Amino acid sequence: MKKRIYLVMLIFYLVLLLKLTIFRDLGYQIYSQPTANLKLFENLKYVKSNSKSVFLYLLVGNIVSFIPLGFFVKEFIKKNIINSLMISLFVSFMIETIQYFFMVGVFEFDDMILNSLGAFLGILLWIFVDFLFRRRIKNA
Repeated sequence: MKKRIYLVMLIFYLVLLLKLTIFRDLGYQIYSQPTANLKLFENLKYVKSNSKSVFLYLLVGNIVSFIPLGFFVKEFIKKNIINSLMISLFVSFMIETIQYFFMVGVFEFDDMILNSLGAFLGILLWIFVDFLFRRRIKNA
């Protein structure tokens, strides 16, 4: 039963993640050509110097939006932390690649790093919840 609930939550999360990252503007092309920013944190530095609120939105948004992915990957795959993190990094890479080729966003290494940090926090959250659950069962 727990797996079914998690599966429904995972599907809902993935739909929401795709809406936020790829279909945020109803799938219309935002850029006239594929765009990539390969300089680490250049965009965040620029945004920070112009708008602190947008900077926080981008920084926190990229991290928080991938916390559930780390949690779900760890729950369903049950691999070690490195493998779970690599799967999360791959998902982030695919999103960035789709944004690039469909011109609905900018391919940025910054996003992949921040997304991976969020996934790592999700993995740690899963480990913590699993520890509490096992401890509760052991003490029952």
